Amino acid sequence: MLHIDSGERAISGNLTIAPDKTGDRTGETRGLPRARRWEMIEACRQLTDTQARDVLRTRLLPFIFMPGEILYAAADCHGLSVARQRGVEVIATARRDDMLHALQVVFGKQILHNSRHHLANDMSVYSASKRLTRLQAGFLLAVVVVTFYGFWFNPENTFIIFSAIFATMFFAVITLRLASIFPIDDNAAPPTKPLADAELPIYTVLVPLFQETGVINQLLTGLCALNYPASKLDIKLILEEKDTATRQAVAELALPPQFEVIVVPHAKPQTKPKALNYALHFARGELVVIFDAEDVPEPGQLRLAAETFAAIEPEIVCLQARLTFYNVNENWLTRQFTIEYAVLFDLVLPLLASMELPLPLGGTSNHFRMTALRKLGAWDPYNVTEDADLGIRLARFGWRADVLESTTFEEANNEFSNWISQRSRWLKGWIQTWFVHMRNPYTLWQELGAAGFLTVQVIMAGIVISTLVHPVFLGAIFWALATGSLFPPEKSVSSAVLIGTGLALFITGYGVTLWAGLVALRLRGLQQLRLSVLAMPIYWILISFSGWLAVKQFITHPFHWNKTAHGLSKLNRGYHRRN
Repeated sequence: MLHIDSGERAISGNLTIAPDKTGDRTGETRGLPRARRWEMIEACRQLTDTQARDVLRTRLLPFIFMPGEILYAAADCHGLSVARQRGVEVIATARRDDMLHALQVVFGKQILHNSRHHLANDMSVYSASKRLTRLQAGFLLAVVVVTFYGFWFNPENTFIIFSAIFATMFFAVITLRLASIFPIDDNAAPPTKPLADAELPIYTVLVPLFQETGVINQLLTGLCALNYPASKLDIKLILEEKDTATRQAVAELALPPQFEVIVVPHAKPQTKPKALNYALHFARGELVVIFDAEDVPEPGQLRLAAETFAAIEPEIVCLQARLTFYNVNENWLTRQFTIEYAVLFDLVLPLLASMELPLPLGGTSNHFRMTALRKLGAWDPYNVTEDADLGIRLARFGWRADVLESTTFEEANNEFSNWISQRSRWLKGWIQTWFVHMRNPYTLWQELGAAGFLTVQVIMAGIVISTLVHPVFLGAIFWALATGSLFPPEKSVSSAVLIGTGLALFITGYGVTLWAGLVALRLRGLQQLRLSVLAMPIYWILISFSGWLAVKQFITHPFHWNKTAHGLSKLNRGYHRRN
């Protein structure tokens, strides 16, 4: 683990960080003895489950048990602060890495087990660990059988029925995008309540890292630039046990005292949500946010989120910051990716939030009230888009999410194979999420209401199915044009309806999506990309390819996490923030 000392700290020799002056100096300044690792391990073995959970979050350890009295060991200034608040006696101090080691020695296996199985064991209805229920598997089998016999015995009517179903889904997605272009009156930023530094709550920042040696300097620069009191920050760098390269790179750093390194023991599934669950056991904040390795959040984002939570109603338990990229104009792929993100985070999500509908969260910059996150069961370690799943789950609990008027800059994928890997994982996760929450459609309808239920169908099933079917529709139109069968001299009513529906989908679908792209770019201040909107139909074909790959992976490797490589961009990073 890390040794945290005082004074100025240099990271990798080229990044200088001034630490919080309330660092881990308690043993030297207060004249208290240092608790040794073996002593704390023995003390941890005497704890009840309730006491263990408290120590994990407070770093205040019951150290000596006497008749009618307990004497404590405190790690860092936070542990001492908790001791003062509770009026208990501290007889020893401890280095944070020593106490963390003792906690992991004694409780590590239980924490790892909870991180992997808590949701599946205690809230199994929300867990993707079971791919399909028997009823869902039977329904899918029935659909396949009916479809086969339908096309075998009555292909024309079967084709009409399926075309109508798919057309309805297409139109639903188009309607959602069209509605997002026209903001309604109450689609505004949530209120804020200014807070002095002393009033700000402790903020936990969870940063999962796996094979991320190329972006560590950029990451730490962004995290140390956060406009939030260092003494109120609880930043967890979450590393995987077998990722020796990243562990070595982090071990060579002298980190400020607001940082703590959590090493997750190796176990399947090896996913980001499992790592987040593990680190959450050690979190001590009232609020918590997730940042990815390549993220560069605006410096004021945490303070804005804290002041927003202080002003809004308690049923809003999550704030999603807007996401965009710092390498928007690097190549064709990054430009298309940027347009897509602009539509989602600057148009669609604000619309859903303003209408109090379920919000499919992004994979980063989700700010939560800690108590609500724990009640939700935290993240599903078996869902490869744990963010979208958690957004639907919190809506089912009767809570809401809103959009935070702050931006986090990410690295847009600039390599085709890396992008395909990432996108197929996202779409596989959306398939998982839809099947999880549709295990009992009637219950989902009751919990979300008609509007919320339909929103889940549009943003989950509708987008996935339209992604899969889009090339089929497109191919059929081009084939009809090439063969002259688009406008045959003699046509039945059914063929006329199909032709008219197909043309309407083609025109409105492309038109509305291109329009939404232009509007989103204007709002984001990226008008220089407006000509790139014309190439979006080609980008959609690539998404469709990823969609079919996602279906294959859902069948063969449902819990495999396709790792996205970061640090590939050659453009400058971290210079696009505003205060």
